[in-house]
Amino acid sequence: MTAYAPWQIISEGQGSPQTAAHFDLWAQAASAYHKQDMQEWEKAVDDIYTKSIQAGWSGALRSQALRAERYYNALSPFHVSTALYLMALLSLIAFSAVQNFTCLKAAVTFMGMGAALHTLSIAARMYILMRPPVSTLYESIIFVGLVAVLYSLWMFYKNRDVFWLYLGGVIGALIQLVGFSH
Repeated sequence: MTAYAPWQIISEGQGSPQTAAHFDLWAQAASAYHKQDMQEWEKAVDDIYTKSIQAGWSGALRSQALRAERYYNALSPFHVSTALYLMALLSLIAFSAVQNFTCLKAAVTFMGMGAALHTLSIAARMYILMRPPVSTLYESIIFVGLVAVLYSLWMFYKNRDVFWLYLGGVIGALIQLVGFSH
């Protein structure tokens, strides 16, 4: 049996009473999530899983991807990369104040670590979603932030102008923070 995404079911006319019942289960899960009712949430998720197995949709369930998403959510890598960008900015401010090149090296290190984690986070989302994560505003914002940081790091290494590090840190942190609001 072919598994369809919810929008495909609607747009391609694949709906049936069975899929309507499945959508109702997802609505119950969403309601429980918004009410922060863990018991109702667990029951709804278990019901979705059970009904998916019964409907023959088990091939669409990727337990490794679900496990990866669980770890991904627990680690909050985009929050960590944002913190690294902010630490880079603080190191740059310290460098500007005291002209200590150790501060500059720390800024480059923090920015590089933030960009590496940012990249790995997007790669993890690609694995989990089985597609590039650029279909929602949040995903697009996060992707644009990474491109801006990588470009600023490249320009810093090319020109050795600290301006590019400031720009990358500010854009990286601000765009991530904007993404969190969506």
